[in-house]
Amino acid sequence: MRRTLVIRVPFGGLGDHLFRSHLPRIAKETGVYERVLVSNLSEYRDPEIRTLVWEQNPFIDGFTDEDAPVPVFPSVPKGMNLLDRMMLEYGMDDGTRFHEPEIYYRPGKAEAAAGKSVYDPNWVSNTGIISKRKLHKHFRRSGLPDFQMPPRAKTVLLDGIPFYPHPTSLFEYCNILASAERFTCLLSGGATLAAALGVPAVVLYGRRAPAAMFRHSRLHRYEYIGPSFPERLMRRLARGAKGDRS
Repeated sequence: MRRTLVIRVPFGGLGDHLFRSHLPRIAKETGVYERVLVSNLSEYRDPEIRTLVWEQNPFIDGFTDEDAPVPVFPSVPKGMNLLDRMMLEYGMDDGTRFHEPEIYYRPGKAEAAAGKSVYDPNWVSNTGIISKRKLHKHFRRSGLPDFQMPPRAKTVLLDGIPFYPHPTSLFEYCNILASAERFTCLLSGGATLAAALGVPAVVLYGRRAPAAMFRHSRLHRYEYIGPSFPERLMRRLARGAKGDRS
């Protein structure tokens, strides 16, 4: 009987899918599995994630209504990253460590982004508590971006920076990342997508950000811009003063 790997992604974020994007290729190349299917029970925040990550993957044999177990682990051992641990949890090992996510879309050129510095201020799950002071300090030191992506539900905007023309699709977002001379973002799906595209990024994160295993790419430079202790204390004192009506 042919061994079949069924991948179910329980969370709908772009990063959640990209964390498993290398598994189909490894399954086939190692010979551990002969067929790879993606469960239709997987979640998607954006239907284009299914197309970008799975439908374009040449190592996928199709989709199934079958359920599948989902590996859960709280940390990653030293000497490997999140994608390596994911591979091992699925019973495979190609001997490589520090895998990067994989997609098979070949980006086109985004003319407006070519040679420019682009900052994506958006995040979904949790990028931690960001210090706006440290955010602006970072860009004063490294140089202000030419554009920032238009704001979505959760965002940390820069003052006075024009918005990039709103991308119409996830694929256009890929084109922007691949065309930009410098890409800066928060700890988000955009950071993991940049790794899949082979685009080095500066990835910013704050206090109480997700575990270190989510800072998984050796392509990127991760920088902490959370509030320092005195800054947090001053905020608490300010809130206390506002609430004092005596």
